Amino acid sequence: CVGCVWVGGDSEPVELSGFETKEITLNDNLLAVHGALVKFEKESPTKAELVSLRFFAGLTVDEAAEALSISPSTAKQWWGFSKAWLKVELSA
Repeated sequence: CVGCVWVGGDSEPVELSGFETKEITLNDNLLAVHGALVKFEKESPTKAELVSLRFFAGLTVDEAAEALSISPSTAKQWWGFSKAWLKVELSA
């Protein structure tokens, strides 16, 4: 059955033609950020980890600093540098 889903065991397939589905698409901006972050990680792995903690995990600068065992002032400097680096990379 095309468009059917098997619902476990010995049961019959369930037709899904009557259900609405939403198309799942990836955000191009998110993919660009990920690609730039992979490149940044090769140059500055700890700074890239800081960006991941801030951007993807939603941590504050102080929380990320604690997670990385660095001072908040170092994290703030790294965050400023990282944002500038990513801005240049993403605008290229």
